[in-house]
Amino acid sequence: KTVLDLVVGGWVHDVAWSPSGDTLSYVAHDSTIGFVDVKEAISNKESGGGHQKVALSCLPFKTLIFVDENTVIGKSSFLCLGLIDV
Repeated sequence: KTVLDLVVGGWVHDVAWSPSGDTLSYVAHDSTIGFVDVKEAISNKESGGGHQKVALSCLPFKTLIFVDENTVIGKSSFLCLGLIDV
């Protein structure tokens, strides 16, 4: 059973869960990074609540990792490394 569908605007290169498991983050081919508060997104499916996207100014990130509950590091395939506060 599908619990949640997200339209992200491009191929998804990587996903990562926050240490608590409350937030799902993804990087997409359209140079965006998305943050999903899973509980909020499931309870507000119709309104799209709980899902935020941030446009990056560099090539798309290929990988990302949560450093802690509020910080993500992403890396593109060409000379771009980002430290992002959730």
